[in-house]
Order: sequence, then C-alpha cells, then structure tokens
Amino acid sequence: MITRSALCTMAFALLVFPIKAQLSFKGYSEMYYAYDFNATSSVRDDWFYNHNLHNTIAPNLALLQANYKGKSAYAQLDLMFGSYAGAIMANEPFWVQPIAQAYIGTRIKRFNIEAGIFESGIGLEGIKGSENPTLTRSIVAENTPYFLTGLRTRWEDRTAIFLIEAAIINGWETVTRHASESRPGVMARFRLGSEKVRINYHFMYTNDKGGLVSPYTGMINGFTFKHALNSWQWFLGYDNIQWNEGAVHIPHLIVRKEFSERWAAAIRGEYIIDNSNNPFFISFDPLHPTIDRSFEALGGSFNIDYMPSKNLTLRAEIRHIDGSEEWNISPQVSPHINANSNVNRVYGNTTITVAACLAF
Repeated sequence: MITRSALCTMAFALLVFPIKAQLSFKGYSEMYYAYDFNATSSVRDDWFYNHNLHNTIAPNLALLQANYKGKSAYAQLDLMFGSYAGAIMANEPFWVQPIAQAYIGTRIKRFNIEAGIFESGIGLEGIKGSENPTLTRSIVAENTPYFLTGLRTRWEDRTAIFLIEAAIINGWETVTRHASESRPGVMARFRLGSEKVRINYHFMYTNDKGGLVSPYTGMINGFTFKHALNSWQWFLGYDNIQWNEGAVHIPHLIVRKEFSERWAAAIRGEYIIDNSNNPFFISFDPLHPTIDRSFEALGGSFNIDYMPSKNLTLRAEIRHIDGSEEWNISPQVSPHINANSNVNRVYGNTTITVAACLAF
C-alpha cells in the first residue's frame, strides 16, 4: 500500500526533476598579487576596480553562476566575491554587493526580453580575466560600466553573426545607489561577426554619473574590433565619453601572440585625453562650475600567459601609465587660491601583477 508520504515524495520528485534537468552551474576564480610602486596604502588608486589591492594576495573575483532554461522562460544568477566585487559595488547596500548578474527573461521568436542586472557588453574586456587578452583591464574598461540594470531586448540572427541589443537602464552602474538622484538612460549595442572576427559598436546615454550624487549628462560612443583567426590576435578599441561640455577620448590597441597551446604573450598600448571638467583620477569638488581640467596619459603593458590545462591560466604582467594633469581655476574660489590659478600634477603608475585563473 502506498502511503500519503510516499505519494507526496513522488509528486515532489516529478516537479523537481524537470527543473533540475534545466539547471546548469559554472564557476570562475581568479587569485592575484599586485605590487604597485606608486601605492601609498594597501588600496591602489580608486579608479582601479580590478586588482586594486597593493602587496596583498587576494581573490580578484570568485564567481558562482546558476542558469535556468525553460521552454519559454529562463533566468541567470551570478554571485561574486573578491576585491573587484567590493570596489565595483562600494556604493550599494550589503545585499546587492555579491550580485554580478540577476535577471529573468523570455524568448519570443528570435527576440530575447530580459529584466534585472546584466553585463553591459560595453567594450571588449569583461569581468572574467582568463577571457581577456591581458591580465589587467584597460583604462577604458575600468571607466565604463561593467554592469547595467533595467530592461533590455536582444535580437540575433540564425547564424549568430549579427546581434542588435537595446536597453532602458536605471543609470551608470547602479542598482539602488542614489535612486532619487539617478536618471533613466538608454543603451544600444550592435555586433557583427563571429568569435574569431568581430566588430562591436556601443552607445549609452544617461544623466547619472557613478559615485556622484549630482547627476551628470553622460554619453558613451565606442567600438571594438577583434581579429583572432590565427596565432596573431589583434584587439582595437576606441571610446568617446562626454560629460557636460567636455569629452574623454580613450583609444587602445592590444596585440597577442599564441606560441603554442600553453604559451602566449600580449602587449598593450593605450592613450587617454580628458578635458571633461570632471575629476577623473583625484578628488576635487565635483559640483564647482569654475574648474577647467585636462588630463593626458599614455600607458603600456606586457604580459605572459601559461596554460597548464584548458581551464587554468597563469598570468604575469608589468604595466606603466605616465600622465599629467592641469587645473585652471577661475575666478577665485577661496582665500588660498587666486583667480585664474593653474595647478599642475604629474601622474605615474607602475605595477607588477601575477594571477591564477580557474574556470570550472
């Protein structure tokens, strides 16, 4: 005789097994050590979100990913831990900080409609270090959004060569931060090509600037180009970021050579010129309208990769950024600063970073 408890157990199994069969799990972990020759504390300059701890062995990112795919709906939940998570979510409440992605979606013909927290898709560098051509992130990656929140739709053709994506977003990398001050924005992305050769264009407009209570008009226009048909791989990117009446221009080029299945090396060159009147590397009063500011820097890096197995990558990189900054302050803003004052500052950063990346 079948008891009531046995019937309940069978009913529960019939419900759970189909759901379990549609669940998949993945993980990623990246440990690193960085020595910043210009660091003045254990935390590097605040515009480094990745590998931002000096002279410390720490996890940059530990990522646990859960994916559900049903017949007409799907969901993604990625939980993250590490110094990157702490830096990128510093302005968010505690319950948000471990969330890298959390969204639900539905598929209607070839359209995907999703709502929640999702990767921005801006630029060629993502949060998983082993998928990027260099160990550390480029200046443009560290200063454009890694994630967005809102509602997005994507269309992809049957060959997965052409993709169009559009989104209504809450602001610049924000979940709950300054919700009363943030302004909605829009994002669009167009991709043409395969995993080997790809052209990507992205556009974003929002009145919200991450980390500032006062809204700023911000617009990003940029493109990336990837060529990886053979052992020589080329990555080219350019972003134009506009704040108020100024602009930031950030081109960069990465060349990577695969010597074998286990060994590879890459060099990177990057340039930034910023005349946006917006403090970029150092702290100043962001609400003061009388500061004309310019920043210019040139950076380069060299890294070596060793892959003892398909899911483990060991990386070492040396990087140097050299720049200068000038403020033109007018009229007089305090008894200590005269009218039309010029303030000059030299910026330099040299860092050696080693990392171990494991995907599972």
